[in-house]
Amino acid sequence: MLPEGDRAATVFISYSRRDMALVDRLDAGLQARGVKTLVDRAAIEVGERWFDRLKDLISRAETILFVLSPDSVGSKICAEEVAFGRKLHKRFIPVVVRRVEEPSVPEALSELNYVFLDDEGTYEAQLDRLVAAIGTDLAWMRAHADLGRLAEEWNGAGRPRGLLLGGARLGAAEAWIASRPAHAPLPTEDTRALIAASRRAARHWRNGLIGALALGLLVALGLAALAYVQRQDAVAQRQEADRQARIAGEQREEARKQEAEARRQTARAIEETRKAEQRAAILAANVGRALAEDGFVDQALLLLLRSADTFRREAAPDDMLIAFTTALTAAAGTRTVPLPATVKVFPTRRGAYLFDRATRNLMQLDGHATKPILEGRPDDRDILLLEEAPDGRGLIVLREGWLVEQLGWSGARATVRRLPLAGSGVEETATGEEGGRASIGQNGLVLAAEGDGLLHVLDAVTGQYFTATGSFPRPLALTDSRGIRHVSGDDRFYRVVFQGREGGSLQPVKPHPGQTFDMSFGPCLNGAEETQRREALKYVRELALDRPGADIVACRRVAGKLLVTRVSFGSAGRARDDAVIGEFYRTTIRAMLNDLDRIRVPKGNVTTVAIEPGTGRLAVLIGRDLVVLGDDSEVLLHKRHASAPAYAAFDGPDRVVVVDPEGGVLKIHDIAHQDARSLLVRSLSGDAASSLKLRSQQDACRAASRAAGTLPGGGVVSVVTGRTRGIQVVRGESRTIVPLPDDACPVFDEDRTRLMIVRDKAVVYDLGRVAEAGRLDGGVIGTLDPGEGGQAYFLRGSPDILTVSSQPVRMWRWNVDSSGRWRGEEVYRGKDEVFAVEPDAGGTRLVVTEQVGLATLRAYLYSLTARREWLHLGQMYKWLSAGFDDDGHVVVKFGEDRAKVFRIPDLAGMVAEARDSLSPGCRPPSADAYAASPCWPHGIE
Repeated sequence: MLPEGDRAATVFISYSRRDMALVDRLDAGLQARGVKTLVDRAAIEVGERWFDRLKDLISRAETILFVLSPDSVGSKICAEEVAFGRKLHKRFIPVVVRRVEEPSVPEALSELNYVFLDDEGTYEAQLDRLVAAIGTDLAWMRAHADLGRLAEEWNGAGRPRGLLLGGARLGAAEAWIASRPAHAPLPTEDTRALIAASRRAARHWRNGLIGALALGLLVALGLAALAYVQRQDAVAQRQEADRQARIAGEQREEARKQEAEARRQTARAIEETRKAEQRAAILAANVGRALAEDGFVDQALLLLLRSADTFRREAAPDDMLIAFTTALTAAAGTRTVPLPATVKVFPTRRGAYLFDRATRNLMQLDGHATKPILEGRPDDRDILLLEEAPDGRGLIVLREGWLVEQLGWSGARATVRRLPLAGSGVEETATGEEGGRASIGQNGLVLAAEGDGLLHVLDAVTGQYFTATGSFPRPLALTDSRGIRHVSGDDRFYRVVFQGREGGSLQPVKPHPGQTFDMSFGPCLNGAEETQRREALKYVRELALDRPGADIVACRRVAGKLLVTRVSFGSAGRARDDAVIGEFYRTTIRAMLNDLDRIRVPKGNVTTVAIEPGTGRLAVLIGRDLVVLGDDSEVLLHKRHASAPAYAAFDGPDRVVVVDPEGGVLKIHDIAHQDARSLLVRSLSGDAASSLKLRSQQDACRAASRAAGTLPGGGVVSVVTGRTRGIQVVRGESRTIVPLPDDACPVFDEDRTRLMIVRDKAVVYDLGRVAEAGRLDGGVIGTLDPGEGGQAYFLRGSPDILTVSSQPVRMWRWNVDSSGRWRGEEVYRGKDEVFAVEPDAGGTRLVVTEQVGLATLRAYLYSLTARREWLHLGQMYKWLSAGFDDDGHVVVKFGEDRAKVFRIPDLAGMVAEARDSLSPGCRPPSADAYAASPCWPHGIE
């Protein structure tokens, strides 16, 4: 706010009319803070010579505010206003209301300090900063405008003597031009010409007066008294001028101090604003990272993209880069295909089928696309249940109204029968095949139970049909041996026996346990190894699956594995158990998930387990999580979705398709491409992978024994072995060997100024002092305790030392404080033993390799500044190594024949990839308008 009582500062606002709404707000804010504004939309009358009027407004203003936007920098009128303002040497302040590319900004404005009014969160603070800038040197700028207008008028009138300055006005003008502040605009040529002409005219008048006095000597004698008085006046005027000059100098000095203080305060305010914006951006980035980890990838990307603007002109912190890495890794290898809300999904053993209730079309999910099966008719009823025909030649469907149809792959259809049941069948089948009162078996049997104990049995392949009475509560369970397992727990099976087209019965069967097992699982075990049969039988008997009960049991045999599934229904609802039985092992899916160390899967029931027939890979859906497991339970893929998918299936060995009706999408996940492209440099195999070299401190002892280095003060240092093991220092003709203990492992820092030996403790030595003393204890500069099983490393690019303990798993960063004492700070705490640590060249990031379990190694990138794991690099049994190469890239080697190289990403590359990774329906309506996206996270402004 400008001080009250001061003549209001006057500014001219140059803008594009497309920014009228933004200028209206700016105009109101300035006037509320005591600034007088000149805006052409309100002040120019119709019929005036508009540009002459604009020139007049610009002349009256002390400062020109140029409203920067993509439209104003391309406006011809705005360019003419800038040119005329430059001609008058006006002060310009660029005000950003919409971001523009730097090269498009006019040269007269590009080097000036901008005021940013494009962020709602800082708008008022930035407006206050603008008013403060307008008020800087206000008196001098006001005189600049007034004298400029007088000079323009004098010049336009032909420079007549009558418009020249005189007396006190001339003195004030000369004092003004001499007191120009350091960063104020120069006076115009016309202004300087007016002041100079006025001074010449004043001198001419004085000289003419003296000549007249010389010619009139007598008059001069008579006027001697007058001359004396004039002399006295001149002396007084000189004294007054000296006093005024002294005051002007003091005022200039005071103004200079005030201007310097104002600049300091402005810079401090800008810096504080910048830091506050960065803190808010990092907080938003951490929220985005959490969203990505929870499956809301598009929301995370949008939030991160808007936060990244804060670090456009400087290096982004690791927190921001880690958040982007998390979101981009979650999005990598995933393609989203919209799924209409009217689509129902029917999973089967061989795939999934989609029925669109709007179009009545039936489709098969084929990879990442859909293949038409049947084109719907307007009178087609809703499909309630669906199963593939046992001969593989088509589908069997149960439609609303109890209509059973056979559908062929070529689009043919045939009505099998309309079951004579009351109602539409919607409520009876609403709980699905496993829990409803109707079901279609993989053997082609269609069953429907009525509340009075009547069971309808239909062979959808042959059309044979009969009814039977009995107690048939939910669910209706089918076996592959054309029998129906009774669900009341009376230890009996019922075999379906048809008698002609219309007739048949359910014949009770009471087999012994071995027969029960073969009846339920015989088809699955054909061709299985004997050990697998024994393990399967043992598992089935442990769970009492060979006795009828309220369970559904299924068995699948793929790629040498058996997958035995039990679905039970109790008071707590539906529960599912899956066992994987190999030739020499047996485990459950839940046990496999619980043993995973790197990922956390939610508690609850497994909803889908798919097997890839060629590789035996397992795709497991549990809650919102998809986990793909390979050999030895290796996690090949883990994706969390925003809502719980209904179905998952393999589309080849490296692709999994997930159906998410609630989210209205199909998600296609590529197992082979899970790395964000802004991080992955290349993948290598064969000789290219085996020849890849890492910089590693794991082999520091042998490296030290092979390498010689130059001491900072001159001389060569190396480690010698043999009968005398020690550190050898050679200076000219002098050679000194400092003995080393037999079990000592010497490690040098990069510039050969320090030496470290790690045994029970990590002892740090000054290498120069050791060389001078000729013994180790002559150069001790610190003793650190790395803890049990400790390791210690010099951090490259830093004087600090990193120590690692295995029990408990901790990392500490040590440095020397101002008092010369070593102080440590904990930078990492984990649960798995650290196998190796490799620092980067700057000492800010680590590649950490941990031992998981007995012999599995896991590697990841860790940020010391963010105190957070950055990127999972890989996991492998024994033969995993990871570190940095000479180019600063992160390298992970899987044995000797496979490797990956990652880069430490820059923010610009991650922003570009994040924009491309947004799902089609989540992209913003215009560039940078991320909050306007329909996927913008709720509750965040």
